[in-house]
Amino acid sequence: MAFSFKRKKDSLAIRTERTVLEWFHVSVFLKGTYAAFEALVGLVLFVVPLSTIVSIVNNMTQSELLEDPNDQLSNYLLHTAQQLSISTVAFYALYLTVNGALKLILVLGLLYNKTWAYPASLIVFGSFALYEVYLFASHPSLVVAILLILDVITILFIWKEFFIQKKHHHLDKIIT
Repeated sequence: MAFSFKRKKDSLAIRTERTVLEWFHVSVFLKGTYAAFEALVGLVLFVVPLSTIVSIVNNMTQSELLEDPNDQLSNYLLHTAQQLSISTVAFYALYLTVNGALKLILVLGLLYNKTWAYPASLIVFGSFALYEVYLFASHPSLVVAILLILDVITILFIWKEFFIQKKHHHLDKIIT
């Protein structure tokens, strides 16, 4: 009887680990997709002149503002684009490119099961999550809240997967 109970317990543990692994891969893939998008937007900001950015936003919002001059999103986008300076665009270009590239390197390390990637990802993604908490506290935003929740979920899956890999000695060298 004890043998049967142990087999069921082991089977449940294996299923739980598989589920964690599947969700780990999904969350890390989504993180990588978003990181690639960030890096791409950053690179675009490096090459697209400020006047073109303002012109694009003007064209995107013009028809909506003709229909509804009080449209909050269109007014916000237009006002923001018109207030941009070359140094602000350069900052965002550099920030998004470096941020996206760093996240991509970490995501690839995680997907290839590299030992260094687990603690490095926890530190880097945790730091970004703390910054998002600060952003949300100073300027509450639904977008920041969603990003924060997704980052925390990803961090939890990385943490759990790290200890599963450590338990099964699947990492090339265990960090202690």
